[in-house]
Amino acid sequence: MRESIHFYLQGGDDSTDTQSVSVIERPYLKRIVAHYDYPDYAGLPNRDMEGGQVFGLEGTRVRMTFESSMPLRNGAIHFDGKASKPLPLISPTTFEESLILTADGSYSVELFEKNGFREARPERYDVRVTPYNPPEVELLAPAQNVICTPQAAIPVSFRATDSFRLRKVEVLYQIGDAVPAPLSDRITGPLDPQGKTVESRFTWDLRKMELPPTGEIQYFVRAQDVNPTGRGVTESPRFQIKLVKPSEFQFDAFEQAKRIEAEARLAWENQYGAWKAASQFGQTPTSKEDDPAWQELKEKQEAAVRAATAMETALRELIQRYEQNDMAREFMAGRLAVITGLLHRVNAKEHPAIVSALDQARPRTDADAGRVKELRSSAVARCLDNQKLAVLCLQRLLERLFDWRDLQTTLIRDTLLAEEQGEVAALTEQIAPKTLGWQMEDLSNDVQDKLLTLGKRQRTLFDVEGELEKELEFQIYRAERQQRRSILDPLRTAYRSLRQTRVNDNLKLAAGKIENNQAFQIIQNQKAALQILKIVKGGLIQAGQKIDSETEITAAMTPSEIIEVQPKPKTDEVAATSPAATEPAETTAVSPEDLLGNLNLGGDPVTAAINAVWEAHDAVLARSRYLSQNRANSEMPRFVKLKLGILLGKQEVALHAIDQAIQEAQKAGAPPVREMLEGIREELQQSNTLIGAGQLSAVTQQIQADSLQSLDDLRRGFLPLQKSVREAADENKRGGGSDSFQLKFLIRDKDLDEAVAVIDDLNQFDLWERDVVRKLDRFAKSPAGDPLAVSVEKINRSRASAAQRRAVALLNSVHQNQAAFSGRVAIAVGGTGLTALAELKLTTAEAIDAAAPNVALRNSLNDAAEESVRVARGLKDLLGEREKTVVVASTQPAVQPKAITLADWQKLKSPEALRAQLKADTQLPPEVRDIMLRSLNRDFPPRYRDLLAAYYASFVSEEKKQ
Repeated sequence: MRESIHFYLQGGDDSTDTQSVSVIERPYLKRIVAHYDYPDYAGLPNRDMEGGQVFGLEGTRVRMTFESSMPLRNGAIHFDGKASKPLPLISPTTFEESLILTADGSYSVELFEKNGFREARPERYDVRVTPYNPPEVELLAPAQNVICTPQAAIPVSFRATDSFRLRKVEVLYQIGDAVPAPLSDRITGPLDPQGKTVESRFTWDLRKMELPPTGEIQYFVRAQDVNPTGRGVTESPRFQIKLVKPSEFQFDAFEQAKRIEAEARLAWENQYGAWKAASQFGQTPTSKEDDPAWQELKEKQEAAVRAATAMETALRELIQRYEQNDMAREFMAGRLAVITGLLHRVNAKEHPAIVSALDQARPRTDADAGRVKELRSSAVARCLDNQKLAVLCLQRLLERLFDWRDLQTTLIRDTLLAEEQGEVAALTEQIAPKTLGWQMEDLSNDVQDKLLTLGKRQRTLFDVEGELEKELEFQIYRAERQQRRSILDPLRTAYRSLRQTRVNDNLKLAAGKIENNQAFQIIQNQKAALQILKIVKGGLIQAGQKIDSETEITAAMTPSEIIEVQPKPKTDEVAATSPAATEPAETTAVSPEDLLGNLNLGGDPVTAAINAVWEAHDAVLARSRYLSQNRANSEMPRFVKLKLGILLGKQEVALHAIDQAIQEAQKAGAPPVREMLEGIREELQQSNTLIGAGQLSAVTQQIQADSLQSLDDLRRGFLPLQKSVREAADENKRGGGSDSFQLKFLIRDKDLDEAVAVIDDLNQFDLWERDVVRKLDRFAKSPAGDPLAVSVEKINRSRASAAQRRAVALLNSVHQNQAAFSGRVAIAVGGTGLTALAELKLTTAEAIDAAAPNVALRNSLNDAAEESVRVARGLKDLLGEREKTVVVASTQPAVQPKAITLADWQKLKSPEALRAQLKADTQLPPEVRDIMLRSLNRDFPPRYRDLLAAYYASFVSEEKKQ
């Protein structure tokens, strides 16, 4: 580039004259060459491109050569948003710049020739970058949150892909808030990606890692590609492994396995109905396409096939879970293998034959359309034996499933009890030395709190062990009634082990002595009880592996009718019944209606009846949800009516069960329970009405769910608290206000009656207030739209108002009764928060009658219910408190101590004198006194004589010292 500059000379006469002209040449870019280098991108060839514009894939290395029109002194390159960067010269007219393409932008170049002149106008050039997509990572298995034990072996598989090549793939885990760490090669195997895709499968054996016994682990896969910018990193979604103790895992898996029993019941029920329909089909066949008898047969058979298939899936999931955690023995895999074999026979042999035969009855030609009756009769005849064999297999499967369920229930309860008792025994050993020789009031506050908490835990375990014995009693009775000989002997053995070794008495003694600061004396009792609990667990596991031989199922057998379930007998009736009195019968089964009698019921008849209602109504809710989610507009009206009819049948079972529960509550003299059950029955009847109208809406389902929650409040909250309060009060009264150690209870006599009445009122208050809160939640979250539902909810709003009036009356009663406590009892009761709760001003029923949702109202009522539970439990704990001895200053003049010489004093502190005093002191525990006497057989070391003498003298009562 050339540029002319003119110089002008001016003379004295102001004349001008051009003397010379000089031309200056400025530099400019003559040529730009970009060399594209793809060292990491397989398949892309290197190339050169001329021109200043840069286009390429993200992460591409570009070496740019700039050639000037003349020799340069220096040059600079300037990218948008960055400071200028000097460019090194590789020749007088050439310089280079290397870069990695990361983002779109532009750049310009400045050139300076040797005399310092710059190019006239720097040009701008564009940089355009094609994004390099990061790798894709997919965690294939387990790809979900997992609950397992630290002994689990989890199959893991994943896939990572990239457009060009993967550089690094890792499986990482994170414990809590720690930094994620990769699994070592001994867990995952070598993960050395060599291409575009990496697929890996390995077994994550948790036993090879140092993991806590409980906790949470997050796991995910991270993949990095060859993009040199570092942005090509992708992580899979994070999932969680929850580590639990084996007992907790077994409990969780068993709860999920209840689906197996539900599907087995459905399969047997429908298969039995299909077989009955097939047996009677020949009496009334017709040639109509929509023959009712034929439609009923097919629908029941199809339902049986679906339920059996679903059961197989759930059973497979259960087996996979316990095998991964190496707990086949605990889950009694031998018994499940028998169940699996029977189910496999049904699904692989009997059902395919039935489905094939019924399918052949479908007309395929015009000629077949004229002989529909003949085709159907022939199909039924061909599959009748298969249907009968399927019924017999499912019947035996149900019986074996009940055996497994009962053993598992008892085993889980015993395992949890043994674990908790082991923890309590360990804590007792730790705290006992700190309390030896001290009075309760002389202990530090920290030790006192630990001792009292430990005593309450031990008393809770005493209550749980009593429930375990009652559960065994009822299971023994059911096994006898249903002639289930395979589990009768191990259940009886477990029951006798608990009773004959007096586990219950040991736990009760332990609770009492811990609460009375005598923890050192009952360590052996705790260990003995724990040892028996472990023996019972081992016996149940062993019984779970033993399978009785059974006769082969043949078509000559006859499926049984409904078994009559008798009410639970008394304990002595259970113990007197001999298993040898009845022989096993292979033709007995349990009908769907009477399966309620085989549920895991509570110890008392009222709780058992409520449990039966809950199970029956839970099946109604589950079926309602299923039907509402799987409805199709193309369904035939008759088929819809049939399904609703089946659901109504289940609702009738629940209504029948709650009628029995109301009768049991009436017999037991429990008016609050009876009244709450009557209210729940009204809701069950509303559910029945809505189902009959074909309404399975959110309102219907929420009414059903609220009824279940009301039943839960009764069986898990109200009744257990009521029972524990009555037992504590009865023990108090039997001892005349004192315990077995002659220590006075803090609350006794008239105060005891007042406390029981207040707790009962609070217990009822919580029951009714929670019912009101549930209804308010439903009115707000699931408003009724259909006229029938609107009328139902209008009735329920009135019921909520009535329940609130009742709750307010109960709280007023508490307010009146709480003033009747006397003296120190009133102070202790006030510490539970009773006074503040009794003075609480609750909303009246009029506010509930308003149609508009009121969140503040709902929250206030819920808070009151929660507070009532806390206060009631605090009062219940007060029932076990003992009265502390108050030292009163004597008004008599102090007795002056008898004068004693130094020699006499030293003689009193000698080992011989201390031995004599300890022998005469009967207040010391014998085992402690024997240890001390043996230690006093030799003289004290001179250096520690005074210290040891004072220590041993501290154990002698004051009377003996005098």
